Amino acid sequence: MMDIIKAVIYSSLAPSIVIMTLLIFGLNIYSLLSVVLIVFSISFISSILIGIPTHLVLKKLNIRNGFAYIFIGFISPALLLFISTFPEVRSPQLLLSMSLILGCVGAFCAYVFWLCVMPSEYILE
Repeated sequence: MMDIIKAVIYSSLAPSIVIMTLLIFGLNIYSLLSVVLIVFSISFISSILIGIPTHLVLKKLNIRNGFAYIFIGFISPALLLFISTFPEVRSPQLLLSMSLILGCVGAFCAYVFWLCVMPSEYILE
C-alpha cells in the first residue's frame, strides 16, 4: 500500500518537475508556481482515477512489464482529450499535437509509477 501511495506522489511530481525546468526561464516565480500546482493537481487526480485501478488490474492479470504501463499511460490521456474535445476542435493538427504531448506526459508518469510499484527484480528483467 505504501508503494502505491509513493507511486501516486512521485508520478504526480514528475510532470511538474519537467514543466518547471522547461518554463523556469520564461515565467516569473508566481506564474511558474501556479502552472506547477495546476499540473500537479491534474496529474495527482489522474494517478488516483486511472493509475491505481490500472495497476490493480495489471497486477491481478500478473502483467509486470513496464511497457504495458507506458502504453496505457500514453493512450489514456490522449484518448480522453480526443474524445472530450473532438466535436469542438477546428484544427485536427492541434488536436493531434495536444494528444501526442499529453500522451508522452502520461507515458512518463506511468513509467515513474511503474518504477515505484514494481520490486527491483522485475525492473531488471
